[in-house]
Amino acid sequence: MKENIQEGLAKIQIFPGKIKKSDIVFYNPEMKINRDISSLAIETFTSLTGRTVKVLDVMAASGIRGIRYYLENKRVEKVIFNDLNPHAIKLIKDNVKKNNIKNYEIYQKDAAELMHQYRFEGDVVDLDPFGSASYYLEALARCTSNKGLFMVTFTDTAVLSGTYPRTALRRYNVEHRKDYFPKGEVALRVAWKVIVECFAKFDKGIVPLMSISHKHYIKVMGMVDKHKKKAEENLKNLEYIQYKDNQEKEFVKCPKEEKYIGKIWKGSLQNEEFIKKCLSIGKRKEYIDKASLKLLTRLFDESSIPDGKYYELPKITKYYKKPVKSFQEIKREIEQRGYRMKKTHMKGNIVITDAPFEILKECLL
Repeated sequence: MKENIQEGLAKIQIFPGKIKKSDIVFYNPEMKINRDISSLAIETFTSLTGRTVKVLDVMAASGIRGIRYYLENKRVEKVIFNDLNPHAIKLIKDNVKKNNIKNYEIYQKDAAELMHQYRFEGDVVDLDPFGSASYYLEALARCTSNKGLFMVTFTDTAVLSGTYPRTALRRYNVEHRKDYFPKGEVALRVAWKVIVECFAKFDKGIVPLMSISHKHYIKVMGMVDKHKKKAEENLKNLEYIQYKDNQEKEFVKCPKEEKYIGKIWKGSLQNEEFIKKCLSIGKRKEYIDKASLKLLTRLFDESSIPDGKYYELPKITKYYKKPVKSFQEIKREIEQRGYRMKKTHMKGNIVITDAPFEILKECLL
């Protein structure tokens, strides 16, 4: 039995389910924040570039993402919907008619096949599989146009963050450790690593715009810079993290001891200008959830320290067997020493700071 819902500006039908891969057509209401921010990212991207875009929703399911992008963004001129599930295709056809979408195409293909078909033509490509996105990244790299926007969701966060090191080695070619913290940070850096490598195969560099670690998934957004020098520059930004039990860490070209992860992305995870614009646009939209704006606010705070390092404060104080101070107290002491510290969007008491570890430790303990 279908159910009518509204999300953003879209009014669609869904098949209510248990949020499992086996659902007739997959729809996850908990991913509304993901879709809110993605829609704002497209408006930000088109506003900053002045481009009119074609969007590829390569695993469309109910069609909710592509429909929202079309209705909520004036510069989205066309949406390409695709799903391998025949039930999804029928539902997408019903939903695009229900929302009076004028310019669209619908395909029933494997996601990689669809992206190869539209090679170099994807102005905006949204890849949101159930599980790992690693199987589709080369097709994504081939599909996304120069200066195009790509958005990728991964839900295998346990693998990305090191809970299953052997799987991470097979899937992402990363040496991993279970006891590295913060887990949200390392998951994002592993994701960017494999994206950089896949795009470099096509002489494409990338510019990270936003990196989200939220609940059961991570999402990264970036812009393509089709230039060999940019691709080479990206590859030079892949290094090992060498660290101690207390989270003191540094990026190194070659690990000299067992406690390391690598190679992973060492560059910035956030783009301050892009996130600031997203947040500004979002505050003017009544249909954007407060939770989405709160997440964007944290991302903006985080982006203001682009060269900072991430730390999980309770893990450090636990190592030294000291009580945790309040965030404001630690922040005040950090700033008195001429450095900055912000809360991040990541789960847990995760901060970013440009203070050296020894200074952070003094303020913590």
